[in-house]
Amino acid sequence: MEFRQAIYRLYDEEHVSERKIAQMGLSPSTVHYWITRSGESATTKSGRPRVTDANIDQNLYEASRKDPF
Repeated sequence: MEFRQAIYRLYDEEHVSERKIAQMGLSPSTVHYWITRSGESATTKSGRPRVTDANIDQNLYEASRKDPF
C-alpha cells in the first residue's frame, strides 16, 4: 500500500506523468488505475449492495450444509 501512495505522491505533488511513472517498471494501465482510485477507500466495492445481514447469512449457510440440493 505504501508503494501505491508513493506513486500517487509522485503524480500529485511532484507532477510526474503517468507515462514516466510507468517507465519505472509498472504497467501503464496499473499506474492509471492506482492514480484514479487513489481518492477512494480501499474497501469501496462496486456492484450491488448487500441485502442480507450476518444472521441471515448464517441461516443460509446452515441450510445449505443440511440439504446441498
